[in-house]
Amino acid sequence: MPSKGLKKIGSLDELIIATAIAVVCAFALVVFASRQTPLDGPRAGRGGMTRAQINAAEERAIWAQPKGTTASSVATVTLTGCIEKRGDSFRLTDTEGDAAPRSRSWKFGFIRRGTVPLDLVDGGQTAPFRHVGERVLVTGTLDDRELTLRSLRRVTDSCS
Repeated sequence: MPSKGLKKIGSLDELIIATAIAVVCAFALVVFASRQTPLDGPRAGRGGMTRAQINAAEERAIWAQPKGTTASSVATVTLTGCIEKRGDSFRLTDTEGDAAPRSRSWKFGFIRRGTVPLDLVDGGQTAPFRHVGERVLVTGTLDDRELTLRSLRRVTDSCS
């Protein structure tokens, strides 16, 4: 039973035309691919950067903050939380306050928002190591889950 959807090549001219189209398409793909691959050595058109380096530079440029917003994005905040030692650093957990960062967790189906632990950076003579396990009131600058301490005051002796 002959199939209706397939057409049989009837002449040699149609075969030559189909082959020529395939060769032109393959040549165009090779030329396009060679222009996308960076050159090595002194003749490199993009300064000798690899494609991965170019992609990384583009990503940094896309996600970089505008130049005028860096000073205003770091604001002074006051938070309450518990100090916890983690390795050689300290964290503020169980944070409370208007400026306390919150995030959604996969454990609750991204529905419930919870507190985010903040890494503490000692900005002076606050000595967070003296208050491990205590609930404290801290003031400082918050920048991407990193809190640079300006002042620290104990609220209660324990976090529980």
